[in-house]
Amino acid sequence: MEAASRDPFALVAPPAPAVIAPKPVQAAPPPPSPPPLNLRFTGRMTAPDGSQIVFVAVGDTTLSLSVGQTLPNGYRVNAIHDRAVELSYLPMNFNTRFDLPAPPTYEIR
Repeated sequence: MEAASRDPFALVAPPAPAVIAPKPVQAAPPPPSPPPLNLRFTGRMTAPDGSQIVFVAVGDTTLSLSVGQTLPNGYRVNAIHDRAVELSYLPMNFNTRFDLPAPPTYEIR
């Protein structure tokens, strides 16, 4: 008889399972965002009918904002309050606000 090539009573480890690398998950692109407002407050006025008008600068252009107006960048003016202008970006149904400084107080004598 010949000698055995291995010990018949030794434990044999099973072969290691094949490691399959997972496919990298591509992150979804960020959702589109509305264009920036880029407005700078320049002044305000109360019209004779009592409506508020806010003046803003966009680059070198000055605009007067009134309720219902649509700006060149697609925003619509929904409301004008003492401290903010409420705007909505129509193509994306996105609402935002443009904060205004406090109105000046005048002393009446």
